[in-house]
Amino acid sequence: MGAEQTPAPVEGEEKEVIEIEGIDAEALPENDGEVVEPPSEETAGVSEPSEEPEESQHNEDQNTEETLNDGDTEVLPEESSSSETPNTEPTPSVSEEASPQSSQPQKSAEEQHLAETALEDSQGTLAAITAPIESIDFVAAGLTWDSDTAETITEAAVRVREQGGWSEWHDLEVHATDEEMKANSPRAGTEPLITLEADAVQARVHTESGVAPEGLEISLIDPGHSVTDGQLEPASPEGEDVETAAEASVESSLHPIESFKTEAHGNASESMSRLTSARAPIQTNRSGSAADAIKPAIVTRAQWGANESVTSTSSQSSDLKAMYVHHTAGTNNYTRAQAYGQVRAIFSYHAESLRWGDIGYNFLIDRYGTIYEGRRGSLDSLPLGAQAGGFNTNTFGISTIGNFDVAQPPAGMVESLKKVLAWKGLQYGINATGTTTLTSAGGTSKHSRGTRVTVNTILGHRDTHATACPGRYLYSQLQAIRKDVSTRISNARASAPNYDTISSGLIYQAKDNTVLRARPTSKSDILRGLPSGTRVTTSNRALNGWWEVTINGTTGWIAHRHFTRYYDTISSGLIYQAKDNTVLRARPTSKSDILRGLPSGTRVTTSNRALNGWWEVTINGTTGWIAHRHFTRSK
Repeated sequence: MGAEQTPAPVEGEEKEVIEIEGIDAEALPENDGEVVEPPSEETAGVSEPSEEPEESQHNEDQNTEETLNDGDTEVLPEESSSSETPNTEPTPSVSEEASPQSSQPQKSAEEQHLAETALEDSQGTLAAITAPIESIDFVAAGLTWDSDTAETITEAAVRVREQGGWSEWHDLEVHATDEEMKANSPRAGTEPLITLEADAVQARVHTESGVAPEGLEISLIDPGHSVTDGQLEPASPEGEDVETAAEASVESSLHPIESFKTEAHGNASESMSRLTSARAPIQTNRSGSAADAIKPAIVTRAQWGANESVTSTSSQSSDLKAMYVHHTAGTNNYTRAQAYGQVRAIFSYHAESLRWGDIGYNFLIDRYGTIYEGRRGSLDSLPLGAQAGGFNTNTFGISTIGNFDVAQPPAGMVESLKKVLAWKGLQYGINATGTTTLTSAGGTSKHSRGTRVTVNTILGHRDTHATACPGRYLYSQLQAIRKDVSTRISNARASAPNYDTISSGLIYQAKDNTVLRARPTSKSDILRGLPSGTRVTTSNRALNGWWEVTINGTTGWIAHRHFTRYYDTISSGLIYQAKDNTVLRARPTSKSDILRGLPSGTRVTTSNRALNGWWEVTINGTTGWIAHRHFTRSK
């Protein structure tokens, strides 16, 4: 596939929401027509003697009362007691001879098996269960409910039908929901089960009280497909080593470092859109740093098909203190193309079903080692994710696609995990083998709000939450991963280039058509075109004739030879007089150093340079900048 090929549109996306209304008796096992739940610890094995005649006792055995969760009792119809000899052996179907008066349709062998296993391995008090439901074809299935519920969910599980066969019950991780998450979303729920493709679902929920949470629903996601799924080269490229120099280049020495600090002054050319390409990387505000040199290649949101129309802007963390490792706990047998679809499915479930406005993770990694950009802004900033309820601030999460409680993570996946951890760890100064302290915002069953918790800077989700995530096999590798990441960070620091220092805030204008690049080399990727006349603002770094600059929020590198210093032009030699007491400053900004005071009536002489209402002037041999509004033309 050519490097310039752009992602194809995603087609066939579909969603289905199924309301759950308490306990559906049709889903449960029958004993001669009677719905039976597993006995509680208080009643298991207890039987009261009867003093009634044997025949009456026999009839009563056939019409047993069922004790409901709210303490009421329900006597089932007499027609369910027609069989004289209950069948104690499991049978594939219910015989008509066993219940000749029954008006209910008889269960098939599959339906009988599903009913008999409806409460298999269940824990807690049953609050809701559905019968098996035919549905759309789907990849993700999750359970959601109103976030302000007073109910405590002790188990949420689904099983699905794939390729004609029903799976076992899958316990779904219940997301910890802190107060900030509740304030931003009216929904709470589980992490979704990820399948290859299923077409039927059954769900059950247990709570402490036996009452289902309000607004309980099954959410099913078909992420659709794109012909470029699994085919594109990562558009956010891996870092490239840049040459180091012991001294500045000849060209740099020809341009003395200037001390004037200015504010950016845009023009029409600055609104030019970025060059579009499947390989055009998202901007980074740390281009050329040691961290960028070890940045891995990443499939961008545009490539895997994020629906930006449903994405909301995330709050930002002020710092990065810890990095969480997760797993999706879904299927491990997927193709490269299916991995794209799974990322879309998780995005849709998080952004729309849970109403988080975006995917909860900052990055995801598939079994082939492909890295995916997660929450918008994760490439070049610290968007507040939704991946560790109660501990989302100053952390981010990487989710590995698969279930590593049942299998070892592939070597390629672990290698990519190390790359992301080293890149971000170096970028934000994290000690990969150290610890840090996080403060709980609540919403987690392990730590109440305000609790300060000391954790490893690289940690598993289970370290702060009641979950098996990221699975026992991946979790057992975290100690070795920390050591490896620490070594990568140390090596990257040792090989970092030695940058020259220039003054920041200077405005330069392109002398001809040129480009902004991701790193200080002509072989680096192009971030955007810079037509002649485009103005950019310098940072304080330079290397071998390349200057780091910013334009419209995008930071990159320019070849200095294509630019000249920019100022507005005014007439020189004009005499102006101060209208009030003011000052002469070193640079054209009110934050600049004061060179001297200028009492009312002081006369100054203009040079020919001006910028944003500031004029360069001279008084008694001292040159500096004045705010023009404080002066009037001298007569």
